Amino acid sequence: MSPPRSSLGTIEGITLFSTPICSVDLPDAATLNEALATAILEGAGGAAVPAWTSPSGMPDLKAGPGLAVATAARLLASRLSGATPPDAWRVDAYAEVLRESACASVSEPTADFAAIYMVRDGDTAQDPDVGGLLELQDPRGPAPVMYAPSLTFTGPGAESLGVTQTVRLRPGLLIVYPAYLMQTLSFYRGKAPHITVRLTIE
Repeated sequence: MSPPRSSLGTIEGITLFSTPICSVDLPDAATLNEALATAILEGAGGAAVPAWTSPSGMPDLKAGPGLAVATAARLLASRLSGATPPDAWRVDAYAEVLRESACASVSEPTADFAAIYMVRDGDTAQDPDVGGLLELQDPRGPAPVMYAPSLTFTGPGAESLGVTQTVRLRPGLLIVYPAYLMQTLSFYRGKAPHITVRLTIE
């Protein structure tokens, strides 16, 4: 009888059910963000509520800094889809301002892609412990950590089965992801306004 083989030969790995995400730092973000922050805070009208959300259509995506953000979002959506040209995407937006003691969770299941753009990060640049971080939830849900908490896979990002991935947003960063993905801005304890623009892409 021949001895057992010590090698299986070539092993191929396939990653299924992946969640593609694209991000980019917009050029000239400081100038864009100054104009966006001014318009958004004026729209908020000095609202003292912990979390303020604008009506749909703020900022204006047809001109100025809003157009720059929408154009970049269309390009990233085309990169993720691999088929639809940038000009074919319809993009809508609304602004969100977090103040002390606020958080926000959203998903946009009726769109194809969603995006978040960081205008001002409030006090998180000086102290990340004040919160306001982006948390992306595993779309597979909590089952992996409930039933097999010690299980991990090999490959980039595969070690976080059933838990959230945290992203530290910075001004000028645009992130585009599948719209079904639930994401949260964690509880914010800063004093300065934390301003983002959210977009839906379909």
